[in-house]
Amino acid sequence: MTPFHIRNKDIGKESATLFIRIHTRKIDVLVSTMLQVEVADWQKATASPRAWLAHQKKNYQLHAKLIQIEGIVKAHLAKVNFDREALDMDVRYISEPEKVDAERRAMEEAAEAERKAIAKREAAKENARKKAEEKKRIEDEKNRLIWPFLVQFVDGIKAGRARLAVTTMRPVPARRGKVLSGFMRVSTHCTNSDGRILTARLCLDTSTICRSTATWRK
Repeated sequence: MTPFHIRNKDIGKESATLFIRIHTRKIDVLVSTMLQVEVADWQKATASPRAWLAHQKKNYQLHAKLIQIEGIVKAHLAKVNFDREALDMDVRYISEPEKVDAERRAMEEAAEAERKAIAKREAAKENARKKAEEKKRIEDEKNRLIWPFLVQFVDGIKAGRARLAVTTMRPVPARRGKVLSGFMRVSTHCTNSDGRILTARLCLDTSTICRSTATWRK
């Protein structure tokens, strides 16, 4: 007549919780409905079909909930993957809707917080990657600009094609008339044998050449 029953250990009690057993080839679980019934009344109702019909008429709301639970169980069994926790929560919702709703909201909020945390970590990693790439690009650009000039400059001095002229150094100005500590702007001129002048303008910090230009001019 019904898949719902009272556990044997609850038979001697005045009231007890109804359970439903799910038994298939791969599944064998006992699910609590969270619904309480009078033990003596339930045993009487399940004694005969006539008594069962009388119990249904007398306890319409209880049987309506049991029908809902049966539908929930069938729906979960029809899924490819059986989720016991999800089934328990769906069954509990019939008897404790407000409590289950609160739990679901808490779970959704926790999941959303975790998604945001993951997104934040990924964004931080991406930002660090971009900064590293930009730093490398700047270093490569420095090397591209300074080393050809230094090679040309030194080779010219060694070969006697250029002679060192005047070198001036002055602080690098910043905004509002301040001076950038540790940076100097250097201007160096070398003249080669045919009268052409090599002009180099460098922006130096304590150990690294930040920017350089080198041009030959008459």
